[in-house]
Amino acid sequence: MTVTEDGREICDNEEEWQARRIEVWKRDGGRCQCQKSCPHHPVRRCARFVAPTMRTSIETNNPVAHIHHIKQRSAGRDDRMENLQILCGWCHQEAK
Repeated sequence: MTVTEDGREICDNEEEWQARRIEVWKRDGGRCQCQKSCPHHPVRRCARFVAPTMRTSIETNNPVAHIHHIKQRSAGRDDRMENLQILCGWCHQEAK
């Protein structure tokens, strides 16, 4: 993990990124953090359960978690926990 002069954290390799993915998934309770309604839950926020990895997605028949950068990567990549959240695929597509 690299920490930049302005305090941003950047995962340096795939192993670090995958470890951070799991940390975010655990923190968010394995549920989509989108605050909007979606086709799955049109009346309230999504909160759909998502699997942490593609393998567990197949095993549990749940969609795989998408890790969303709240402050977009193009605005300065920052992989700190507070800049990451789990979204289901539908909500992640809407957030882009």
